[in-house]
Amino acid sequence: MGLLVSTEQLTKVTDGVIVDVRESELFLQGHIPGAVNLHIKLLSEERDHVVNLLKPIDQILPLLADRGIIPAKNVVIYGQNALANDVAEAARMFWILEYLSFPRVHLLDGGLKKWAAESRPVETGQGAPAPVPVEQVKVRVRPEVISSADQVLDLLRFKAGVLVDSRPEPFFAGTEKAPYVARAGHIPGAENRPSHGVLEGDMLTFVSPERVAEALKVGGDKPPKWIITYCNSGVSGALGYFGYRLLGNENVSLYDGSMAEWSQNPGLNVETTAAPEATPAVPASTPAPETAAPAATPTPVPVPVPVPVPAPPAPAATPTPVPAPAAPAPTPEAPVPAPVPAVPAPAPSPAP
Repeated sequence: MGLLVSTEQLTKVTDGVIVDVRESELFLQGHIPGAVNLHIKLLSEERDHVVNLLKPIDQILPLLADRGIIPAKNVVIYGQNALANDVAEAARMFWILEYLSFPRVHLLDGGLKKWAAESRPVETGQGAPAPVPVEQVKVRVRPEVISSADQVLDLLRFKAGVLVDSRPEPFFAGTEKAPYVARAGHIPGAENRPSHGVLEGDMLTFVSPERVAEALKVGGDKPPKWIITYCNSGVSGALGYFGYRLLGNENVSLYDGSMAEWSQNPGLNVETTAAPEATPAVPASTPAPETAAPAATPTPVPVPVPVPVPAPPAPAATPTPVPAPAAPAPTPEAPVPAPVPAVPAPAPSPAP
């Protein structure tokens, strides 16, 4: 199977575990038969006033073991698919499992909404997970899949790749702001490629590979050496991550702290204009990269030695800095809407 699985393909999976990332209340009201419930928010936490950071690995592994989610199985992930954010939450689970080196992780195209619309069976209740000892969840952390603020700065300073802002354009421009983001706008040097552009229709299925490539194209005619995606809090950015993985890219990571972290560090600039090169990422009066606030790295459990992050190329000339512009008055974030799902379960509230 490919990274994206159809509803028909899912009916033929015999050696896998189906993971429903919605809230438990919605799972109880209706889910795909045989699925286990692991709400995506259980895998993240707030640290140092930064929301939705990935929990330490030793806290994640028991959650996987209790539901029988192990690397030896095919893992198919789905959400409600009422909003683009629902697909992004499923994509975040995909990213987490790839970070843990699960070799066979997939997303269900269309999610529960498409499954139910095709009159396929839906069951209620708690389901019947098959827990395993935590020792059976043998993982190897892949540090190259998660990026910190320092790595974002290095990417920009050394021109080692492309930084992709996966949010809708108003958030990139700074005319809208999530409540947990301190300053509106984007990281200077980023390119805006809204991740919801890879979805279409009432079922929020993925567009063709050609259209995914068109929606996410960066770096001109030459493929970038590395791609880092980000958003407000690591959710829409995870959908961008999945989109690049769907295109076959291995050289992609997610800045987990995203704007929730970046915007709180006064030593890091935020830009509100459309020109990505107009403002440097670090003000002139602030040494770099020491002033950057790196995203907290989850505490690993005893696992094999991780693969090192690729070394950046030789430094390029530092751009002439200008002062960071003032951020406009914040307004609440609004997820990209889609029609209300015609499924047994009501749509959940958009995640941050």
